[in-house]
Amino acid sequence: MGLPVSNPPPSTLPYGHASSAPSGKEVLTRTFGLMVGVILGTVAGILTGLLAWWVILLFTKTQSDANIASKGVGVCFFIAAIACGFSVNKMRSLKSWLGQGFLVAAGMFFLLFALIFLLYQSE
Repeated sequence: MGLPVSNPPPSTLPYGHASSAPSGKEVLTRTFGLMVGVILGTVAGILTGLLAWWVILLFTKTQSDANIASKGVGVCFFIAAIACGFSVNKMRSLKSWLGQGFLVAAGMFFLLFALIFLLYQSE
């Protein structure tokens, strides 16, 4: 009735043992690079936001000047957040884990400060 199967099924490997699976050293390097990049990006993003706030408070004499300056700085931070997003996409193809983590964290804080500065309205 049935003919025997002439080609056997391909051999399957247990999960995580495929030839394309990254080595343990590569996984540790990727994880360490992302963590260090996120820490450095967080510090850089926070310091940049605080520096912008300090410069606005230092050089503006009236409250209306501070409102205008905060809107301009907010737009700059928003553009920087978008640029970080595009750069992260490029870093993925280059497999630069430190740069990718840095740009993700910095972009997150740039977006946060963009919203703070754009929504800042003082009387």
